[in-house]
Amino acid sequence: MSRILGLASLTLAGLVAQASAMDDLGGFVDMRLGYDTLGTAYSLNYGTVDTDDSWQSAHRINLDWIGSLGLSKSGGMLWGLGGSWVRYNGELPRDEPATLQYWVVRGQLGYGFPLGESMQLELLPYLGFGRSYLRIRNQPHDNWQSGNDATWEAGANVNLVHTWENGFQFGLQAGGFYYESSVLDEESDQRYRFGNLNIQGGAFIGARL
Repeated sequence: MSRILGLASLTLAGLVAQASAMDDLGGFVDMRLGYDTLGTAYSLNYGTVDTDDSWQSAHRINLDWIGSLGLSKSGGMLWGLGGSWVRYNGELPRDEPATLQYWVVRGQLGYGFPLGESMQLELLPYLGFGRSYLRIRNQPHDNWQSGNDATWEAGANVNLVHTWENGFQFGLQAGGFYYESSVLDEESDQRYRFGNLNIQGGAFIGARL
């Protein structure tokens, strides 16, 4: 009986050691703050206008929470929540200065691969919903019109992340997303529908909690 218990104990210890050896990176929770540059092209439909054009500038700020139970040599699941604020500046097709900005809350579910002890590669698809805000300068009357409504986006990011022993992180990000924003101008009662498949690229800093 003692021999059986001894063999069982050795077997259990071996399995635990094997599982520990397979786990290159244990469970973690990361908080990250990042900035992305975006493509400026957009599609717009309002009234009799249905056209493609480009903004003069585009900016995106991201705040993300990413968690995992651990990454083995073959990788592991990642999940988390994120928030983004996006701002486009430029002119509408009728030479009206305009600003479109929106915020979204994103749900993320993806996969990560450890690259040694301090780096990891991540693929994170996401889906987000939020609110959009449009301001248009009415040239003849020299006043600003504004409106707000719903927006959504769906996309995916590829992240390359380095984590130091003290938990500080630096990462590079590249990805793409499709968004749609529908905004009702309160003064003219005109609905503007924006949408486009966009690309993004940037960097972030973070901390492993």
